[in-house]
Amino acid sequence: MHRFKAVALSLFLFALILPITAQANYHDPVQSFQPCLALNEKVKGQQQMATVVDFVVTPNASNPFEYTLPSAAFLAADYYGDRDGNGVIEICVRGGDEVQGPVLYVDNTWTTSDPWTTVQSGTGNEDVRVFSDALDPAYTVFTTASISAPILSIGGSQPTTRRFKIEGITFRGGSASSGGAIRLDTAELHLQGVDLLGNRATNNGGAIAAGPGSSVHLRHVLSSENSAREGGAIALDYSAQASMEDVTFEENEALFGGAIWANSVPNIVQQKAVFRNNYADVMYVGQDRDPIGGEGGAMHLTESHVNLEDYLFASNAAEQRGGSVYAQDAEVQLSHGDLKISYTAGDGGFAYAAGGFMDIQNASFSEVTADDDGGLLFAANANVSMSQFDVSNAMAGANGGVLYQSHGQVELMDFFVQNILPELQQTN
Repeated sequence: MHRFKAVALSLFLFALILPITAQANYHDPVQSFQPCLALNEKVKGQQQMATVVDFVVTPNASNPFEYTLPSAAFLAADYYGDRDGNGVIEICVRGGDEVQGPVLYVDNTWTTSDPWTTVQSGTGNEDVRVFSDALDPAYTVFTTASISAPILSIGGSQPTTRRFKIEGITFRGGSASSGGAIRLDTAELHLQGVDLLGNRATNNGGAIAAGPGSSVHLRHVLSSENSAREGGAIALDYSAQASMEDVTFEENEALFGGAIWANSVPNIVQQKAVFRNNYADVMYVGQDRDPIGGEGGAMHLTESHVNLEDYLFASNAAEQRGGSVYAQDAEVQLSHGDLKISYTAGDGGFAYAAGGFMDIQNASFSEVTADDDGGLLFAANANVSMSQFDVSNAMAGANGGVLYQSHGQVELMDFFVQNILPELQQTN
């Protein structure tokens, strides 16, 4: 729990009369933070005046370091962009307090509960930007008292394709059936300098759930201690897309994909990604206690395409298959990365590939263990290509200290291995 010194929070809603092009210039969060009051002065010079509210939040009676957003925070404000109805809506949140929601964006409308009030975001194709004037996201926290709704929802019964940008804010403690912190449908989400902490979902996407037609873009984002059935941190479903740069996933948990779960996703691009201490747990059901889950300690991919460059997997684990990665009929490309400690109680200490294609280049693996087959990799009906890699301290409880192959094709080139048990490769 962050102990905030201030008890005041200001939220300003205003419009910039600027046309939006296909190549909108989003600001770097490190350079773009400005005091909300300074931005208020900027708004006053615009032709269209927006409603500006300054208010004081009151401490939570049971916890003096939590603050509840009063209904006065959100007031109706008309906004019109250029003649085509395009423009930008910007909301500046003063750092130093905790905003308790849920805060919802549904059908182009902002709302907050208890009591419900509304801010119309306009009738055109506006981009929406929410940012803090604090340099550290720890000082501006969005949380929720609800156990059944995300902190932020984008889309709704009439999904929108407009862009939604959030900078320098922490989403913490969200709870919902899908997308504990953020849920979006047919929308474009940009997060920069954002922390996603301790959110959970009973179904998919402990922190973020992206539905069909959506896209998620993360930069300088930390996802930690989130949990769900599918995708402890992020769930991407049916034609959703994602790009990630300088992201960290740590201590997230799910049955399928401790950090990321992707189903029928055409493109996931990641650069400078860290997956640390993520876990795929298992659940036992029925009279015979049949195991469900335990697949992909860090990532669970089905019929999806992933390109991961400059990565680190460290201390991820899965109870059944794929200590770090589980891929079914997926295309996985990994280059220039390191793996340190990856474990599964079943097959594939690092990765389990069932069908599809896996290409690994310029990689270093150490301390990978599978209690059954494939200390590093288990490949079933999959095509695998590995080049310029080294493996040390790899162990399988049964067969294939580095690789266990069941059908499919495997090509290994330019590699070095040491301390392998029982053998380098087993083919069935």
